[in-house]
Amino acid sequence: MERGREQRRRQALSRFERGFSLPELLVVIALMGIFITFAGPAFNESFRAYKVRSAALELTDALRAARQVRCPRGSRRVSR
Repeated sequence: MERGREQRRRQALSRFERGFSLPELLVVIALMGIFITFAGPAFNESFRAYKVRSAALELTDALRAARQVRCPRGSRRVSR
């Protein structure tokens, strides 16, 4: 009785320790390829939008800094 239980325990462990089969790995790799294929263009578009938004914010900051240097607070001078 004890010997049968020990044998089943070893079989269960050996199945767990074997890892993944080749077909399982190929399916996972294929699915990853499909996801990357569809996600690639969306990622590129969002990256472009981020770069445009970042450039616009940088330009806005530069214009604010230039305005502060040119027209200090409380100044009544009007630039032409």
